[in-house]
Amino acid sequence: MRSTRVDITYIPALALVALAAACGGAPPAPVAPPSPPPVSAPPAPPAEHVLLQLFLDGELAGHETWAISRPADGTTQIDFESSIEEKGNKLRGTGSLTLAPDQTTRAGHIALETPDGEVKGDLTGTAGTMVLRLARGGESRDVKAERPSNVFLPQPFFVGFARICPLLDAGTPALVEFPGSAMTIAAHRPLDGDLTLYAVERGPLGRSVLACEKGQLIAALDPWSGQAAAREGRKAALDALIVATTRQKPKTPDGITEEDVTVPVPAMAKDGDARLACTFLRPVPASTAQKRSATKLPAVVFLSGSGPQDRDEDTVGPGGVKLSIFKAMAIALAQRGVASLRCDDRGTARSTGSFELATLTTFVRDAGEMVKALRARGDVDPARIGLVGHSEGGVVAPLVVQGDPKLKALVLMAAPGRQIPEIALLQQERMLAQAGVPKEQVDKQVEAQRAVFDAIRTGQPLPKDVPESERAHVDSQRAWLKSHIDNDVQKTLHDLRALPILVTQGAKDLQIPPEDADLVRRGLASGKNAKARVILYPSLNHLFAVSHEGSLGEYSDPDAQLDVTFLTDVSTFLAQALSAK
Repeated sequence: MRSTRVDITYIPALALVALAAACGGAPPAPVAPPSPPPVSAPPAPPAEHVLLQLFLDGELAGHETWAISRPADGTTQIDFESSIEEKGNKLRGTGSLTLAPDQTTRAGHIALETPDGEVKGDLTGTAGTMVLRLARGGESRDVKAERPSNVFLPQPFFVGFARICPLLDAGTPALVEFPGSAMTIAAHRPLDGDLTLYAVERGPLGRSVLACEKGQLIAALDPWSGQAAAREGRKAALDALIVATTRQKPKTPDGITEEDVTVPVPAMAKDGDARLACTFLRPVPASTAQKRSATKLPAVVFLSGSGPQDRDEDTVGPGGVKLSIFKAMAIALAQRGVASLRCDDRGTARSTGSFELATLTTFVRDAGEMVKALRARGDVDPARIGLVGHSEGGVVAPLVVQGDPKLKALVLMAAPGRQIPEIALLQQERMLAQAGVPKEQVDKQVEAQRAVFDAIRTGQPLPKDVPESERAHVDSQRAWLKSHIDNDVQKTLHDLRALPILVTQGAKDLQIPPEDADLVRRGLASGKNAKARVILYPSLNHLFAVSHEGSLGEYSDPDAQLDVTFLTDVSTFLAQALSAK
């Protein structure tokens, strides 16, 4: 979760100077009839000035100004200036875009001032041969379009969206974002008044949600990152976008009760102590006789994926993932008679402690304390407790089982079958390729990231070409990354004692490759768990929701739902594995 403090400063709009062309000619000869005066080209309309307010995680963080002019040749020229501040880091950019008469991008120039120096970019060429030359620190490189591209959206600016509304209104086919990522309209519906909402899928670049009004961009939202913009005086349009794209957490149905509990975790090593804010969810006894019998319930602990998330496995604050995966699963389990405990990650939402200092060992310890809390309850059978681990939680869960011989069942959702840093390299390679980045540039960036991981693995300083601002970010994650580099996933799977295990994997998962499910299966089969069940869902993504486009943008789809078949499979497996025998 980001926190943003903003110094609000005024950024003057760029001034465009209109050049008047003087038409002259020789005076008419005295004896000749007067010549008609030369016809002058009509003057260009005055430039349109637009001021955008920029927001990060709902907080005003800066401004962006556009000066839009339309020369007589039918093109559109947009000069822009942008300034934004986050956590004390200031970014300032200037530049220009030239659009063809059909409003597609023809050329562009950007200059971005960052804490690590200035980056410049020049976009030239035709739709099929566009080249972006990037220059930084005396070095330059070219990024070429992998396919004909007609839209340029330079980050972190919003200027690329300035004239996209007419294209969307006209249903312009084959919009391709440079350097080659197809753009599709995922949603299109009226908003408020004359406003129209467009949800635009940008392949591996995510999803952008726009509010258009009579061909003009009024507001824009990146639901994944929490970045947003609105024209001055039109914040209400942005608020309407946020409301329209914000998913509400599922309501707890009748017959199920929730109880807030706190799980204390003692300090160890450098990661400190924590108090985990949690929810215990269970079915309500159907009758007074059941209440008196005090039947103890089976129960599970949910373990979330990487990054700070709340107890429902949602990111905190505007943007991010809001599918409430764990709550939906907890409800399905309660309806099968299985209770559950799910907690906010340490240092996240209502939990105390430091998330930044946490390592793999920290998360294993947190999970162990959650299991202890369940066993201490009078309404839970301590001999019938299982674990559900998603993504990184699928690495944590087997380690918890290793240290706890009483755990009775294990569900691994999109669990890595190899080290997480290795998967991170594969993620980067695939997503850059899907975005249309040329292979040689993909290979270069992957090797640069590999060098960072190698430095962490060997305890060496980071490579000299890592920018200073990125160094701080990597250093903040060094201990966590090192804990995963040192963890032998295959050995852990091999060493697990025999117990009921279900492995689930979406075939359209962009984060954990589907082939990892087979790696997990092989690791388990090499030891005592050859009978572990593995289910591959052909149409599901990393969140176990149906994927239509196979893009990260679908994570922000407010209409996405956890797959019913997946829910049934997991709840049936756990109800059977944790049944009293």
